[in-house]
Amino acid sequence: MRGACLLGSLFLLLVQVGCSPPPEVEVLSPVRGDLARTFTEQARTRLSQTFQVPMPVDGRLSRLTVVEGDHVRAGQVLATIDPVPLTTRVDSLSGRVQEYESRVQTQQDLSVEESQRDQAQAHLQAERQTRQALAEQLLSAQAGLQQARTETRRAERLFEQGYIPRQQLEKARLDEVSATHAAREVDGRIRAQDAIIAAAARQVDASTRAAERRLAEGGALTGQLQSARADLRGARHEAAQARLLAPVDGLVLKRLETGPGHFPAGTRILEIGRMQDLEVLAEVLTQDAMTLRPGTPVQLQAWDSGPPFRGTVRLLEPAGFTKPSSLGVEQQRVEVRIRPEAAPPGLGVGYRVQATFVTETRRDALLIPRSCLMQDPGGAWYVFVVEDETLRRRPVRPGLQGDLQIEVLEGLREGELMVAIPDSTFQEGQKIRAKAVAQPGP
Repeated sequence: MRGACLLGSLFLLLVQVGCSPPPEVEVLSPVRGDLARTFTEQARTRLSQTFQVPMPVDGRLSRLTVVEGDHVRAGQVLATIDPVPLTTRVDSLSGRVQEYESRVQTQQDLSVEESQRDQAQAHLQAERQTRQALAEQLLSAQAGLQQARTETRRAERLFEQGYIPRQQLEKARLDEVSATHAAREVDGRIRAQDAIIAAAARQVDASTRAAERRLAEGGALTGQLQSARADLRGARHEAAQARLLAPVDGLVLKRLETGPGHFPAGTRILEIGRMQDLEVLAEVLTQDAMTLRPGTPVQLQAWDSGPPFRGTVRLLEPAGFTKPSSLGVEQQRVEVRIRPEAAPPGLGVGYRVQATFVTETRRDALLIPRSCLMQDPGGAWYVFVVEDETLRRRPVRPGLQGDLQIEVLEGLREGELMVAIPDSTFQEGQKIRAKAVAQPGP
């Protein structure tokens, strides 16, 4: 009797199991919409360029009139430099220039040297003419001597032959001696004249060298004058810069020195920036950076709060670098500079920003949630569509993948129902109870 009751209970249990209703499954339909492939990185804001305000000259700086955060205008006086040392140097150099100008003017006056040189040349020319006359006299004296010698030889022969008396012979010999003395006298005068000419030539050379030396000294003075004038121009330029001026319209970022105090030229006093030069800098994995180009759109979001705003990639740095991740894994990254468009008010320099790079977009694509898609061991993709509350396995070809949705290129049509979140236990032909849900927008 007990066995019969047990068999009856088991039979009733099997009947109840066999008659249980099919499971309820959420289903939805593909939708048309736009899809974007993106990736997100943390970023920060900075200025693409800043303007340093250094000390223009050595000097004592007054106290600065601006602090960090102040707006300044181009040409605005931010501080002054004690002008007394600068003007004193200008006055000293002005006196030196005037001194050199006077010396150069005096040195360039060669009238004395030129007069002495002209006189020496005229004297030399006169002495040469005198020598020329003496040379002609010497020729005449030598001709007379030769004639006297000839007459003496003739008188000696005639005397020996008894044609002339001794008195006539002696006279011929006396004339020869006189002619010899005359020739020697002229020759001596010529030698003396040569010495005079040499002395006159040396005088000409001396006067010429004196003029050349005067010119050389004038050239040196001219060089010193030019150097003094250059120093004076530099001193006047420094004196004109005895103020610290804002180079551009902008915002005071840093006040590196406050003054008053003495600072050497080149000391950085202020750093000024322009908010129109604000950019966003992101460190992107190199494999993601290869999908970017200048002009790639970027969705920017202030890290803590604030409305999103758009930007575009301006520049990808050519060199990457190694940086450890939060888990300590070394990653190759590259800096990407982003130009923001209409940044929200209050966004400053050094703020944290979230940058979402849009690398690819699809317009009017057929979209399904990524949770609908399944893959078999062979790598083929499929979904479970619902026909008359029966599951049908449908191969599909996916396209662009977004964060939440995926594009379907082949295998589905608008209006078809499919399982929103399929289970690995689902089978072809399995009965279900469909519960329609709406697909969220892209």
